[in-house]
Order: sequence, then C-alpha cells, then structure tokens
Amino acid sequence: MTHDQPESRRRDDDATAGLAQDLYEQVRQLNHATAGAPGLTRPSTAYTILGNLSASAYGLDQTFVQLGRFLRRELDGGRLGHDRGHHPAQAVQDACDALSEARDITTRLARSLGNAQSAINAVHGPVHPAAALAGDDFPLSVSEAVKAGPADDRSGPSPSPSTKTARSARKGI
Repeated sequence: MTHDQPESRRRDDDATAGLAQDLYEQVRQLNHATAGAPGLTRPSTAYTILGNLSASAYGLDQTFVQLGRFLRRELDGGRLGHDRGHHPAQAVQDACDALSEARDITTRLARSLGNAQSAINAVHGPVHPAAALAGDDFPLSVSEAVKAGPADDRSGPSPSPSTKTARSARKGI
C-alpha cells in the first residue's frame, strides 16, 4: 500500500477495489509480523496494534453501510441485473442483511479490541537498567508531581557532595 497523494485521490472502481486488496495484503503482512520477534517484541507494540485494529473495525461499519446503500440505489434505479435471469431484489436484500450482520459483528469486534487494548494499558516488558535508575531518581509519576504542586524550595536541587568536590577540584579550590 502506498501513500502517494495522486493515488489516494483517485476515485474509480479499480482504485476502490485496489483499496480492499491493499487491506487484505496489509492484514496478511500483519499476521506474519505478529508471529513473534523481530516484528513483535514489546507490549507497547501490541497495544498500538490493538488500538489501530479497533479503529479499523469501527471504520468498516461505514464501509458496510455505504455498500448497502449503493446496492439499494442501483436496484432502485433499475441498473442491476442477475446472471441467472432472476430479479436482483432478493440477492440485494440478502447482501444487505449480511452487511447488517457484519456491522453488528464489527461493532462487537471493535469494542473487544478496545477492551483488550485497555486491559494491557499498564503492561510493560523488561525495564531497561537506565530507565530503572531514572525511576529511582524521579520516584513520582508526572500526574503525582502535578498533584503535589510546586515545591517550596525554588532554588533547585543541591549538588551531591561528590559533585561539589569534583567542581572544587576543577576550579582549583
């Protein structure tokens, strides 16, 4: 799938069918990438994937509505035929019923994917040693620090004794 502007603006049947083909291909590639390392090694990646899949499932709802509207509009306009000589009304109704069912399923899918994403919101992988050290130096989360308000002492942190000694040695004191 490319993100070229001219291609994304093209609106004809071939381009529209190509978008569905690209979607299929992207899902196929995502299936390969999520099979494990190196494509999936961090919980944050799983979190992002779940969020994007949830949003995509919600987006499919609109696609299904539009496909049903198209079929009904074409039927009402007398622009549809049937390969076996039948009136296309029943086939269109069956398709619209199936699209309605698909909408229900994608709504549940989107909600379930969103719930899965929310469930792993606080899950993380191994903590890098440098990050653990930073956590020791900064024991408050951002929200805790904001709730605590400004510190009374606005002079900033005092250098540790070893830092004072090193500065004194450099200055020749």
